[in-house]
Amino acid sequence: RMLQSKKANLVISLILAVILWLYVIGELDPETTKVYRSVPITLQNEQILENHGLSVKALGKKTVMVKVSGKRKTIYKLKASDIKVNADVSNSTEGENQISLDVKVPHKISLEEQNPGKVNISVEKKVSENRGIDVKYTGKLKSGYEPSTKGIFPKKIQITGGKSKVAKVKTLKTEIALSKVEKYQKNIESKVVPVDKYGKEVKGITLESNTVNVQSVLYKTKTVRLEVEIKGASQERYRREYKLPKSITIRGTESALARIESVKAEIIDISKVYSDTYIVIKPVLYGVELSDSTEKLAMTVKVRKIKKN
Repeated sequence: RMLQSKKANLVISLILAVILWLYVIGELDPETTKVYRSVPITLQNEQILENHGLSVKALGKKTVMVKVSGKRKTIYKLKASDIKVNADVSNSTEGENQISLDVKVPHKISLEEQNPGKVNISVEKKVSENRGIDVKYTGKLKSGYEPSTKGIFPKKIQITGGKSKVAKVKTLKTEIALSKVEKYQKNIESKVVPVDKYGKEVKGITLESNTVNVQSVLYKTKTVRLEVEIKGASQERYRREYKLPKSITIRGTESALARIESVKAEIIDISKVYSDTYIVIKPVLYGVELSDSTEKLAMTVKVRKIKKN
């Protein structure tokens, strides 16, 4: 009986503990704290900075640790996105700056701690330069056809931004879906994006125009014989062996291609070639274009010096 009494007391104690805990959580809603380790920093008044011919180059730290306190229910519902960390850059000057961070938390939430309290911001001059347009066609290409770009308007667009960011921009890329290109020449409006030498978008750049008009047409392709006249292959002391591509792929309208069975190239004189090399072949084209598949048209030359007996 004593053992049963102890077990009964233990059960009663557990029940009372649970009831007390539920009371504290549900009725008293005690104070608690929570830490957010990666709250992003938002720059304020960048436009004022740019009006002074300056631009933010880099942030020493992009996120902040924030510790808050409040009622358990309120803290439980709080999201990191509800916390705002602002850095006012309006009074920054060219070079390195240290700016105090302003942390704003929702009503009924208290800010306990933030780290860091300040952030280093690098500021540089704002510059403007022109960049050309690089057209890329996307999607599945119909066999025996290729797109051709007949014109781009404008050919260049002014870009503006921090000096280091502008320097990263190699070109302005625009992508056109092949489904939009027809067998007749057509004007297509397309968005442009500043990209670096790896084709990755460069952020923080302002464009004078966000779009270009590209005149495109879908041409038929045809492979024909390539004729190249070579001069100076043999001399008294040198013998030159060369290898030429036998064919070339061109593109154009069906009527233009129907009249062409071979393409001649400019005469190549190799009499002054004294070591193994590559020489670019320049086809002479009328009313048609070189296909992308034969963009790098070249011949190889191997030179052998003849020994005298």
